[in-house]
Amino acid sequence: MKYKQQYSTARATAVIRAMHLMYDHPVVFNDPYALQFTSPAFRRICQSRFFPWLLRRNFISKILRPISAQLLSRAKYTEEKLEQAVSKGINQYVIIGAGFDSFCLRRPDFSASLKIYEIDHPAIQQIKRKHLMDILDSSPEDVEFLAIDLEKRKIADALSGSSFLKNEKAFFSWLGTIPYLSEDAVFTVLRDLASFAAQGSEIVFDYLIPLHLMAQEERQALGKVMRIIERWGEPVKSFFKPDVFPEEVSRLGYHIIENQSPAEQNEKYFFDRSDDLVTHSSAYNLHAEIN
Repeated sequence: MKYKQQYSTARATAVIRAMHLMYDHPVVFNDPYALQFTSPAFRRICQSRFFPWLLRRNFISKILRPISAQLLSRAKYTEEKLEQAVSKGINQYVIIGAGFDSFCLRRPDFSASLKIYEIDHPAIQQIKRKHLMDILDSSPEDVEFLAIDLEKRKIADALSGSSFLKNEKAFFSWLGTIPYLSEDAVFTVLRDLASFAAQGSEIVFDYLIPLHLMAQEERQALGKVMRIIERWGEPVKSFFKPDVFPEEVSRLGYHIIENQSPAEQNEKYFFDRSDDLVTHSSAYNLHAEIN
């Protein structure tokens, strides 16, 4: 992923989280800091009385709505699995492609028991740390920022140069990144983590399924979004079949705990809502443990 595209998608994710908290009910994923990671101009727009009306009538918003739900469900799913991992004694959390995720601000209840490692492009992290300084007037003490270009360096190399304890279990999250990498790059990262991290470490990531497996309306909507993202500087490169990919991952040294489908996401996170928020059929959430 190029820096420009990473920055754009990081901002877009923050916007989606902020809009969700302000305008959706009930809230699936509560990120009270998301608005502060958006631009000043967007903050003014988002807080205007006119904005909710525009959202309900904007064609682009309707296209993005189910895709936004998928971003919320993957974040909620990941932190549920992280909580379970921490209850079992895991005390290292590695956020791959952290972007403008505000975990270190949102979850002070983990600060005493969890060491956080954020991995991302150096330019993204510079902007992220400026936001944190604006909010906290200091850098979070429980976070270690590992600024690397994932196209040039391995995650294992970055962690080896940090305080990360290789022989202790860790929890890895890797959200919103896989579609922009080649299939070879995805398998390389998974292979490296399986050989580097301690046995019993866990990982959650999301992935896109092939377009032909989606309903026509959703395939067309995703196609429009993909064209927007491509104009930002990076095309979507990888798709994986949900009945094949978990088996391929398991052969790399993982035990597949769950391969959560869009239908399961809707049943768990978007059932019986007072609004129209449902997830897109395009993405699965996969939770695995290193053998």
